Amino acid sequence: MNIFKSSPHAVLLFVLAVCSVLLPGCVNLQKSFPDIKTYCLDAGPGKHPASTGPVISVRLRPVSAASPFADRYLTYRADEIRYESDFYNQLAASPAVMIQDQTHLWLKGSPAIEFVLPADVATNPYYLIDGKVLELYGDYRKTGQPKAVLKIEWTVSKSGPEGPEVLFQKVYPEAATISGTSPRLLVEGWNQDLVRILEVFESDLITLAGQSNKQ
Repeated sequence: MNIFKSSPHAVLLFVLAVCSVLLPGCVNLQKSFPDIKTYCLDAGPGKHPASTGPVISVRLRPVSAASPFADRYLTYRADEIRYESDFYNQLAASPAVMIQDQTHLWLKGSPAIEFVLPADVATNPYYLIDGKVLELYGDYRKTGQPKAVLKIEWTVSKSGPEGPEVLFQKVYPEAATISGTSPRLLVEGWNQDLVRILEVFESDLITLAGQSNKQ
């Protein structure tokens, strides 16, 4: 019998039978995806300025982040209005959490600070610290001139019987020049930014404590 002169249903069954035999051996139907890589923000122990003024206690309250930069995915700025998120390259935790952890460790290492209290401790220290991540991205708008951008706003308040009183608020912008656009280089650039920001913030906090002590 000539199968090609048979009914269309017979032809279809013949084609499906041939495909079921040949396809598994010559076509890989499994899709391969890149591995997800994770990175950590790390400011290290830091170099702290000597302090001859008063030793203070502070409470570091939860750090927040502007919504475009709140996710773990690395963010790249392609032009003036377009940002891209990289699902396959992520931070190990949210930027706000990682920056809060690094700030806590940094302030604990300062000779000017006796205690860094977490937000859930009932004791009322003199100074309350609030932080907000305003920007966190790789700036790739200019070809051959990539930068790691980090901008944080720190607010220092004085605790009192009538509630906190803001003493100090300042935005700390940094943009480290990096040698390429790889995720690793970007995170290393952010770490450089974070070190510079914490160095200046610590110095400002020490100055503020000295001024308050004189009043």
